Parts: sequence; C-alpha cells; structure tokens
Amino acid sequence: METTMRMEKEDTRMQAQITIGEPIGLGHGKIDGGTLSAESANELAEQVTEHLVSVDKMAPSTCIDGRPCGECMDGSPTEARPSVAGGGLLTAYAAAELTGWFEDDNLSTTGRLRNVGEYLGALQFKFGAHCDEGSVEKNFTAVADDGSSHPKIGCGADDLLVEILQQPYEHSDEVTALTAAVLSDGYDERYMHFVNDSEVAQHIADWNPTDLIDVLGAETANNIEILKGAHAEVAVVFNFLPDTTVDRDAFVADTGEQVFVVDMWYINKLAKAMARGPEMVAQEQQLKHAMVAYQVATYLTLCNGSQRPIFLK
Repeated sequence: METTMRMEKEDTRMQAQITIGEPIGLGHGKIDGGTLSAESANELAEQVTEHLVSVDKMAPSTCIDGRPCGECMDGSPTEARPSVAGGGLLTAYAAAELTGWFEDDNLSTTGRLRNVGEYLGALQFKFGAHCDEGSVEKNFTAVADDGSSHPKIGCGADDLLVEILQQPYEHSDEVTALTAAVLSDGYDERYMHFVNDSEVAQHIADWNPTDLIDVLGAETANNIEILKGAHAEVAVVFNFLPDTTVDRDAFVADTGEQVFVVDMWYINKLAKAMARGPEMVAQEQQLKHAMVAYQVATYLTLCNGSQRPIFLK
C-alpha cells in the first residue's frame, strides 16, 4: 500500500511517500500490536504524518519507544528528539561491537560505551535515552521470582542488550530479511558480515543497563526521559525524512495510539560520523547496516510480529 500525502508543519511543505506493509510476522517478544486492518493502518499513517515535526539540532536523541513521557530525570519537560533503539549512543555502540569498530580492544564494557560517546560527542552529537516510572520507583532494580535482583532501567533495548546482540547470529535469516526490507534499494549483503559472535559476547559480558544512565550523566541533564504506562505500539514507523521525527507525546495524546519510531536519517548521520580511515566509505555502509540490524534485532526481541511497518520517504 503506497500513498503520497502533503504535510504542512511550521510553514513548510513537503511530500511524504508512505508505504504500509503487512504485519511483520516475525518476533520472539511479548509486545502485541493487536490486529490493525489495512483501512485502519492507512488512517494511522495519516495521523503519523500529521504529527511529524522538525528536530532541533541540539535535541538529545531518545529511544524508539512509543510510550509518552512525563518528565526528564532532572525534572524538565521533553521535546521532539531523534529516535533510534536505545537512543543514539546505544545504537552507535551496538554497531561498533558488531563491526569491530574499536581501536583499543582492552577497554572495559563501560569504557567501550564511553569511547563511542566521546568520539561522537566531539562531533557535536548530543545523546539521550529513557527509563520508565516503574524502574525509577524501584531504583533501577528488578527482583526475580527467586528473590534475586538485577539492574533494569525500563528500556528494553538497553535492559536486553546482550540478548539483542545475539539475534544477528542466532536468528540471522530473520535479521537479514528485515534489514533488507528496511533498507530496500540501499541494502547490500556484503555489509551484513559482522565480527564473530564469541567476540561480541566477550565484550558485552559485563553489560549493566545502568551504565548507559551513568555515561549520559542523567542526573544533571535533560537527556533521559521518564516514560509512563505500558507498551501498546501498533506499528513501526521508519522515517527517512531528514531532520524530522514524530511528536510522540502529542501523537499519543491526540490519537490514543502508540507507534515505534525509527528515524532512519539519524542512523545515516551516525554511520557517516563514525566511519574513519582509508576504508571509510565501506565502513560507513557496514555501520549503517549494523545499526539497522540492531533496530530489527531489538524489535524481534521485544515484539511478537503483529505490528505493521510504515515507511515515510
């Protein structure tokens, strides 16, 4: 299903080519989008375009999560932010691990995360992420049925990072198929060959979800959103329109619906910035493929395949 809609935002006009797919049909998680008919999906896509807004260049990134935000961890309100799984730093870090980007292999897990953040921070990237109200109330600790506890911030892309980064290896056919579908004509199978899975597992063995909060300095900045309520995302929006995103909170308030939003233009921006050295053209492509693979691996881990994809180009 493909349509073209005109959007008028902030006195600017742009054409959005909208493609709506069938339910994704793949997923090993629990987030259920219900049954969205073709007619309802078309109406939803129109509502999505009505909530597209420009992104301020100084706005920190956030996650694809469709739940609304109450406030940031410093008590300030949020604003429209570029959205990728786990936020820009976590997406960049995941791609760095998958592609062997690091020059110093002796860094700790937290050191590797911080290394990516410092590299991109020097290029004027501002990163953010999110937690949720339940995790804040429990001081970022979850208690299992057997009484044991483990760190949890309420962001699946972060809390389940170790499991997510196993997906490109344990479910490579699914990750490859979805990555190819998202990138379409931009997909090239040559760039889907990642480092050995045991190497990735070794480097992330000590992953602690709260490390992302610590590295981002959430206590003193507005870059960590506190999201409210339960997941109810009915679609995944892949937005290729530069410097725009869906105003998540306004969308939820106006429609009562939730959607995941992946700002593909921001992934392109991250991959280009991280590429370096004599093979930087090829490295940019590999990083981009790895970042998209991380988006779909996150989806596969968290969701049950019921959501429809909506592409905005």
